[in-house]
Amino acid sequence: MKCHLCSHEGPPLESSRIRSNIGRHRNDHFAVWRCAACRSLSCERLADYAPYYQGYALRNMERGRLVDEWYGNILKRLQQAGLGEQDTILDFGCGHGLLISYLRDRGYAQVRGYDPYTPEFASREALAAVYDFVLCIDVIEHDPEPRALLRTLIDRVRPGGCLCLGTPNAEFINLAQPEKFIHYLHLPCHVHLLTPSLLDRIVCEEFGLRRVASYDHWFMDSWIPGASPEFFERFMRVHGNDMESAFEKPRLTTFIKHPSLIYFLFFGWFHSRRRRDYIMSLYQRPADGNDLQAP
Repeated sequence: MKCHLCSHEGPPLESSRIRSNIGRHRNDHFAVWRCAACRSLSCERLADYAPYYQGYALRNMERGRLVDEWYGNILKRLQQAGLGEQDTILDFGCGHGLLISYLRDRGYAQVRGYDPYTPEFASREALAAVYDFVLCIDVIEHDPEPRALLRTLIDRVRPGGCLCLGTPNAEFINLAQPEKFIHYLHLPCHVHLLTPSLLDRIVCEEFGLRRVASYDHWFMDSWIPGASPEFFERFMRVHGNDMESAFEKPRLTTFIKHPSLIYFLFFGWFHSRRRRDYIMSLYQRPADGNDLQAP
């Protein structure tokens, strides 16, 4: 077997067949394996992904206190990398524009979005410009050709600007405990899950950018009750552990039947803070624009 990401040839370090976390497809199982060299995870490819994205539950998210708190974590990381209110921003793979809306409300007026699956943001006109910051959060794992995606993203970063990438960390996932990690795997929609070292190798060594900041903790975490991964993953498991269960309304009976949820409702943040479940890295393009042209 040849790894599509690092080109290593040989048997995988581990492999399994794991169900989809999409409710109506929960009986569909997919092969997933870990490369023995780069330790990335890959899922078998499909000829047609459309049935798995039809009625995609994550597009039901709306802005509110919790979502804005999570987006605030992203903004803090961008600000620490030098983001200013006058900077131009592209949110690539923006869904229906929640992060764009949040940033505009915080004074970042020059933010645009691109998402070919959302009519409002499907125009490729946004890809004709270059930007001070290009954001690509929770997108690269969906793309069967991550290097081609990275080339597109880097071409949209002005010389001296920053590329922000966010994706689950393959090293955090244990294939022997599929139900615990099923939403990170998110089969078959997540085609490739990278490790931090592999992402750095591709972006820095192959494309010539410089990493200026890196975070190993998911931005969707907060001290606000109910806003930690430790809580809502446990909440989802008691509701069937499909991705749609994230949108179940909390009921008193749920906490009576599962009293440990009360503890994690208030204190889950202290547990999830210890995780290294995510990669969020910011890379600067050389000011002279002389980055490398990876094949």
